[in-house]
Amino acid sequence: MTGACEMISRQHHRGSLHGAGGRATTLMRQAVDAIDVPVELARPVVAELWAGCLRGPVLRHAPRRWTVLTATRRRANFALPESLIRARVRLYPEGTSFALPSNPGGATTGSGDCGWMVPPDRNPLLPPFSVVIALLQRVAQARPTS
Repeated sequence: MTGACEMISRQHHRGSLHGAGGRATTLMRQAVDAIDVPVELARPVVAELWAGCLRGPVLRHAPRRWTVLTATRRRANFALPESLIRARVRLYPEGTSFALPSNPGGATTGSGDCGWMVPPDRNPLLPPFSVVIALLQRVAQARPTS
């Protein structure tokens, strides 16, 4: 998973999300999990999150991938269900770093591949990891297999 949003450094960067203590952490020190999702699966899930008042930040990276940021999962040994693996959903490993767009809708580099699909807002609450996974499963299972 390489792209304009991915960084390898674990150092502090202005406007970045970086690994700390094994979890991705914002500059506000809020731990998050990140789920890499094909756009055709992410769109209906993000719409359902909005409908359920569970709006959380979503990054666009590469032409057809979105990263959904969630509250941290409770089980460290969580494994993605097989249906999501087949749907090309991936969990970012603990400690993964991201460069975040500095402005809503803005790109982080000269490439237009990275930006906010859903920018963060003043509400510090993120959608629960388990809810996002359940929605992804429901949408993935409803899609015709290719």
